[in-house]
Amino acid sequence: MSLPRGPRLLLALALAAALGACGGADGPDLRPPLEAVADEEYAVLSAALMEHASRDGAQVLVVERATVACVDYTCESYAQAVGPFGAPPADAFEDFLARNAASATLAERFAPHMGLPVVLLGRDELAQLGGHGDFFGHLAEAYPGSHGVLMLGRVGFNRSMDLALVSIGNQYAGLGGYGLLQLYRKIDGVWVLQASRPTWIS
Repeated sequence: MSLPRGPRLLLALALAAALGACGGADGPDLRPPLEAVADEEYAVLSAALMEHASRDGAQVLVVERATVACVDYTCESYAQAVGPFGAPPADAFEDFLARNAASATLAERFAPHMGLPVVLLGRDELAQLGGHGDFFGHLAEAYPGSHGVLMLGRVGFNRSMDLALVSIGNQYAGLGGYGLLQLYRKIDGVWVLQASRPTWIS
C-alpha cells in the first residue's frame, strides 16, 4: 500500500519523524498487516464508539461502512492535532497514516460487550435516506436514539501494540458536526482513552 503524495502529507510525515525520539522503535513489531482491518482495530474502534455514546447520549450507533481515507487536508489536520498529545511515538502516527492511505470496508465485528446496536450503512443506503431532503430527519425516524452518522478511520498502532491513534467524526446536522483524533492506551487488556483533540468542526 502506498501513501498519497503532497506537500501537506510530507509535512505530516516530517512531524512523525520528529516525534521518533519519544520511543516506539525498539523491540519486535507486533502490529497486524496493513491490508485488512484487524481484530485489535475493532477493539479500539469499539472503545471510541462507546466514548462517543457516553458523551453524546447515543442509543444507536449509525456508522458509515467505509472508513475515511487520509487525503492531504485531513493529514494536515491530524498532524496539527497530534502535537498536543505530548508527542506519541512516531511509529504510531506513521502507522496511522499508512492504514488510512485508502478507505477500507468495516464489518460487524465490534466488541459484543458494547451493549449498543451498531448499524453500518453504505453510501447507497445513506443516499436513500437523503433522497427526498431532510436527511437527518429521515435518519432519526429510521434509527431512533441515533446521534447523526459516525465516520471512523482505521487505527494506527505503535510497534508494541499498547498505544493507538484513531479518528472519529460525527455529522448530526447540516451545519453540526465535529472530528476528533484520539489517543488510546491498552491497560490490563482494555483500550482506555488518554487524550482527544479536535480536527474539524461544522
